[in-house]
Amino acid sequence: MHIKLNIAMKKIGVLGCGWLGLPLAKFIAKNGYSVNGSNTGPNKSELLKEHNIKSFIVKINENGIEGDLNFFKKIDFLIITIPPGLKKNPNERFERKIEICKNTIEKYGIKEVVFISSISVYGELNGIVTENSSIKPISNSANQLVSCEKILINSSRFKTVILRMGGLIGNTRHPIYNLSKRENILNPLGRINFIHIDDSINIIFQIIDKFHENEIYNCVSPFHPTIKKYYTSVAKLKGLNIPTFQGEKKNEKMVSSKKIINLLNYKFKVKNLLMSF
Repeated sequence: MHIKLNIAMKKIGVLGCGWLGLPLAKFIAKNGYSVNGSNTGPNKSELLKEHNIKSFIVKINENGIEGDLNFFKKIDFLIITIPPGLKKNPNERFERKIEICKNTIEKYGIKEVVFISSISVYGELNGIVTENSSIKPISNSANQLVSCEKILINSSRFKTVILRMGGLIGNTRHPIYNLSKRENILNPLGRINFIHIDDSINIIFQIIDKFHENEIYNCVSPFHPTIKKYYTSVAKLKGLNIPTFQGEKKNEKMVSSKKIINLLNYKFKVKNLLMSF
């Protein structure tokens, strides 16, 4: 289905055509808009071109940007979907890469930016979590994401929307494929805070049209069964081993998406996260 929005004059850039960025760029291009897509090597170039996405090889490191900087030219709206990647490379400074992105955005006069962040910035808060809740990052990745958010949203040269995504699932991506091989998973009475990739894409696409300056939105499906109940159900549905759980400690963090539902009048597309991958 084609969704026609009032963005005919906007040229969109998707910085990072990975697991989220590639289907996002394809979706935007399918709806008739000019899209620049970046990747770090030539492998995806033909695939991007097949979907009417202009392909550019762009590599961002701590010292600068390598590759084709024409990616940034004449872009009105930039979506940054590059992941921190700190599990594989814990010593990298992702915040430095975003600082370089900020300088490049300002240099090329891009005026509107969406940055894909994570609800991990809230750490282990308990209860209902909103955009006004405290920021208590624990991991290296979460701490750097907080810094990245500030770097972008504090610029006086462009406006930024921060999207704090829940756990991304969809297609063949789901934690159950790893958890079914594990035992003694902690916090069984905690709550899940996931979002399907289809909703991630639709939210970003709506924001292109309904851009609110310097806003932060939680993006989590309003579906919060306990960890034990959810993973047990999914394992049964997929014919996988049911993981085992341990511990009485309960952290019932439930991240609320009421702000984006109310301000954007957004209706989640995938409400049953049991059969959506």
